[in-house]
Amino acid sequence: MLIVFAALMIAGAVMFLFLNSWIEETRALALRDPDQAAREAAGMLMLLGAVGGVSAVAFGVYCGLLGRRTLRSSRFPPPGTKVLLETKVITGDPARRRGTLFVVLAGTLVMAGAIFPFVVWRMVHVLGQTS
Repeated sequence: MLIVFAALMIAGAVMFLFLNSWIEETRALALRDPDQAAREAAGMLMLLGAVGGVSAVAFGVYCGLLGRRTLRSSRFPPPGTKVLLETKVITGDPARRRGTLFVVLAGTLVMAGAIFPFVVWRMVHVLGQTS
């Protein structure tokens, strides 16, 4: 899991650098051809909406699995979970509350992640009609 987290952090940093240069290029394009710049910006927004939605769903699935394992074992972190630092194990009702919280968080993230790309698509569509 730590390797996945590190890979995501590196990917995020690369994407941030790419977006900064892309914004500058799009800003220059807007002076020459505003319509083309608007089309490119709409495409980038839709791509970012899709990436954001998939990321939220993936993290939601992870939270759901962690919550289920916590509820089954009545222990947090669940048995077999790798931790970075020495972690005090919580058992009983406090662990089940944490498990329930993870399951609720999972549902929220999965729903939001599923809806987010549609909201971005709709926003781009509406803004495209008003310009």
